[in-house]
Amino acid sequence: MIYGIAAPPGTTKTVGSSVDRYAEWLRRRSVHSFVLDPAVTTKFQNPYGACNFIVTWDGEDVREVLSAIRFAREAGDRFIQDKLIEYILNIPFRNPRPADIPAFVGKPVWAVDKHGRALVGMPGSETIIDVSELRELAHHTGPITSHPSSSS
Repeated sequence: MIYGIAAPPGTTKTVGSSVDRYAEWLRRRSVHSFVLDPAVTTKFQNPYGACNFIVTWDGEDVREVLSAIRFAREAGDRFIQDKLIEYILNIPFRNPRPADIPAFVGKPVWAVDKHGRALVGMPGSETIIDVSELRELAHHTGPITSHPSSSS
């Protein structure tokens, strides 16, 4: 079940077919192939430092952003958790994706780094995938429209 969409047993649904294709694609591929560097995971002294890193991220390595998110999330502090969601939601505004990368391909695309990796997924279940795989998936799911708030 993705995004709370599930068909009753024994039925077929047509709504959300791109979500179904994305779920199938995830099942067939190992999207967790990017291993976080231990040097990156020990980079943050406290959750506030990790949040500051997310806010000031330079677009270099999305693995550092994921590491910061995970570090801050482990703090368990309610203020940090609330701010963390806000910071994740604002990543695309501070570091826009390339024009050919859609904002949503089965899951939101939060960030794309300079090395061809993308941070995708709902807050709490983020993962990193290769941008070429994202482009391939977007190509197979048909036309993707941008988020309504991104058009002027």
